[in-house]
Amino acid sequence: MESLRLREPTSSLQGEIRAFVLGKIVGGEWAPGARVPSETELVARFGTSRMTVHHALKALTAEGYLRRVKGLGTFVAPPRAHVLHARLTDVADEIAERGGRHRCEVLDHDVRCASAAEAALFQLPPGERLLHARLLHFENDTPLQIEDRLIDPARVPGVEDLDPAAESYFAFLMGKVPYPAGRAVVRAVMPPMETRFLLRMGPEEPALEVERVTRAPDGAVLTVARLIYPGTRYVLSGEIAPPVGRAGDIAGDDE
Repeated sequence: MESLRLREPTSSLQGEIRAFVLGKIVGGEWAPGARVPSETELVARFGTSRMTVHHALKALTAEGYLRRVKGLGTFVAPPRAHVLHARLTDVADEIAERGGRHRCEVLDHDVRCASAAEAALFQLPPGERLLHARLLHFENDTPLQIEDRLIDPARVPGVEDLDPAAESYFAFLMGKVPYPAGRAVVRAVMPPMETRFLLRMGPEEPALEVERVTRAPDGAVLTVARLIYPGTRYVLSGEIAPPVGRAGDIAGDDE
């Protein structure tokens, strides 16, 4: 009776193919523009299905390591810009990690009709209700951040009853939508006098402004937050990640 050969799981084989290709690129053996082995060659090398090889190359293409040209083959993509992964976390957690003590004062808190610009940003009809809150966060009794936040209460049940001095909006929202999408913009600004007074800033001291738009998995805007930090008392850091480029043409065979 012919014995049966146990095969590696497809995910494991895809990881093996990925590691092989990345090793050749990162090690410099395959320079930018070099043609990589065809799907047929990789099928023979790894003893797997063409579909497994195709998915592995497709993923590397989406991440910017490869460029696939229909009818010509798959090539090593040219280097692209670095991607900076910054940790945008709850200010209370940041302070706790430093061993500090966090507290929060509520400056404003109300549910009101959205302005025309706010309704357009949230993709809501004009006049729909939005929760607006302004909070002053302290680290060891030193003001560190002004949080100016809008939330769509229809998309986040229970948020209207939240006491932001007891639980942060960041923590509450992450509990409702643990893996949101969105965008963030970081800019240097010269804040108005009220902001300088609240954050105990000098007359010529700049501020760091982080504006975040957070979306649910279906694309709907959940919240927009504008965070202001004293420019000389706060550092926003991140890690450089492998470059992620725009996916190339993956239609058809690469033979």
